[in-house]
Amino acid sequence: VMDNIFDDFFPNGLKSLEKDFSIDPVWKEEINKWLVCVRDIDQKYYERAKTRIKQDIWKQEETLAELRSIYFFKVQKGFTILSLEPSRVDISFTDKDNKKWFAEVKCPSYVKEILERDLSSEEKLARKSKPKNISETFSFDFSGYDNCILKSLDKFQAKDNNLLVISDDKMLSLIGDPFFEENITKELKQNDPQGKISSVLLLNVQGKLSGNLETHIEYNSRIATI
Repeated sequence: VMDNIFDDFFPNGLKSLEKDFSIDPVWKEEINKWLVCVRDIDQKYYERAKTRIKQDIWKQEETLAELRSIYFFKVQKGFTILSLEPSRVDISFTDKDNKKWFAEVKCPSYVKEILERDLSSEEKLARKSKPKNISETFSFDFSGYDNCILKSLDKFQAKDNNLLVISDDKMLSLIGDPFFEENITKELKQNDPQGKISSVLLLNVQGKLSGNLETHIEYNSRIATI
């Protein structure tokens, strides 16, 4: 039986996953797997992450993106995690071909989308304090790659195999971008002149309702190699 450490890690719940202020037990169970996986790799990283998520909703989103990325590499892909937060980047690992990678995880956020809306400060604050998944209309676009690239460049060294992981928490995930490869290639040409970034991975983990109306968790990924 797997340890249940979700409530200990998230004592105040999880805003970005709430619907009507409660969390689907299937999600709780899945995130618990991420937590156990990460704790068993590196207890110190786990404790740091546990402290970080208490800061604010952005830190919560960022930390969740790191947790699911680590779990994806180790459990879903069967890669070997070498270290978590080694010096500059978030993760170093070796793939099935024994190639060593340095990965930086970025999480474009729905909270940022709210703050960019044409609303008063009070309205923004009010919306930010509500769960992510409430019914509303919103405009969307598949953007934000440039920000992720620019924020990750100083973490990478040109000689390494560098992977930028974008695991967003936007209203509409970047995983659905029909022009992902074109968009990312264009943004890298503009923003990464040294060619530090070798590949970009989009990772999206979502709950899908199956025929019997139970949630099942799906891991979707797309990779662009430059």
